[in-house]
Amino acid sequence: MPNQLNLSGITHLVLAFATIDPVTYKIGLRDTADDDVYREFLSLPDSVSKWIGIGGFQFTDSDQPTHQTFSKMSSSKENRKAFTDSLQQFLSTYKFSGVDIDWEWPGNSDRGGDSGDKANQVELLQDMRQALGNNIGLGVAIPAQYTYLQNIDLKGLEAQVDWLSILTYDLHGAWDATTPGLGPKIRPHTDLQEVDTALNLLWGTQIDSRKINMGIANYGRGYTVEKKECAYFGCTYTGPSKAGSCTLQEGILSSCEIRRLISEKHLSWKVIQGGAEVNEVTWDDQWIAWDDTNTLGKKLELANDRCLGGTALWAIDYDFSGAITTCFVTDSLLPTFSVSIFRYPPNFIAVSRISFFGLTSSLYAAPSFRCSPNFIAASGIGVFGLTSSFHAALLVSSLRFSASISASIISAFRVCPVQRATSFVGSSIVCSSQYAASIFRCTISSGLERPRLISSWH
Repeated sequence: MPNQLNLSGITHLVLAFATIDPVTYKIGLRDTADDDVYREFLSLPDSVSKWIGIGGFQFTDSDQPTHQTFSKMSSSKENRKAFTDSLQQFLSTYKFSGVDIDWEWPGNSDRGGDSGDKANQVELLQDMRQALGNNIGLGVAIPAQYTYLQNIDLKGLEAQVDWLSILTYDLHGAWDATTPGLGPKIRPHTDLQEVDTALNLLWGTQIDSRKINMGIANYGRGYTVEKKECAYFGCTYTGPSKAGSCTLQEGILSSCEIRRLISEKHLSWKVIQGGAEVNEVTWDDQWIAWDDTNTLGKKLELANDRCLGGTALWAIDYDFSGAITTCFVTDSLLPTFSVSIFRYPPNFIAVSRISFFGLTSSLYAAPSFRCSPNFIAASGIGVFGLTSSFHAALLVSSLRFSASISASIISAFRVCPVQRATSFVGSSIVCSSQYAASIFRCTISSGLERPRLISSWH
């Protein structure tokens, strides 16, 4: 939840994403349960500017009812007014200080666009600025690839917005296999040389560099390699890397998942030279590239050299050093016995079994529990936690142990009051120490769809 965020060094937070009705063009919540998240987000300290993001990559996926919504909404003054009127009402309810439009991508027919989008996007931002005035910030996400960038009027947008965030990540992925001119060859998704090339695309328009945020990512993308003996930059892959236990998505691992894999498997990694300046690690038939503090430092140097306005991080919920993470690791500054709860609304969770496995079996036998959504709804939700040196807690409704636990371990449990399932139903993992990931491995079966909550700008 937002109140677990580590806001150190962050100037702006963008809550991602609100949606647009494809018929009425009114802005709204993606889910009614988001209302609680919005209100808690807006209660964060005033030292951080709190924005709402609208759209997102999946918003224009071909199988979504919103596939053409941006294009159609921006195509006429009447449609744009319906949107801006609803946006004004939305901002009177939720007091965000800025709006970030993530339209991916204007003019691209595969993503619901048409030839009129280039001019219409500018008119949309002009209408938004006129309706909202200068007290509400405006931002727009822009692509790093010329194929998409040629359909965007950068100078026209620049006059209306506070920033343009260029998405200089996800430059490559398993989708390269069907991309003309690329093919199934291993490439990192945040290659520094390609980031530099992407920034060069902007300067021909004489755009003010101070309005540009350079996108950075705190997750990695990877592949399943064709031959184990050829598992490095430039080798052939057969598909995306295997899904992680936290992100649960093929081809992507959060920073904390990568750190845990390196620790558990005793892996060595290296920095790809020759201009890429990004980490790579391989094991079995898997290959992942990602940025850590050192390689991100190279990108920040580039941003400073180009006099950019800032950097845009996607996404704060992947951050292993922050207080919120779905890799069950929280900020090291939290007190030993504190409990931070990561809650998932009922529509995002269907858990039948979660198990913890201790690295040393003699120290901690492997407990497990089973609970069905129906049982949770009927019985409410309770909390049990390991404290002392284990620093882990688990939000559950019922426990069944598959192995005995010694009295000394049982004495470390803390039982908290039951929370009745009136407005919230679900299960959550919580931890209060960065060392928890090295003590426990969490396996989730029977499906957990994790919503992406927040991205941050700083």
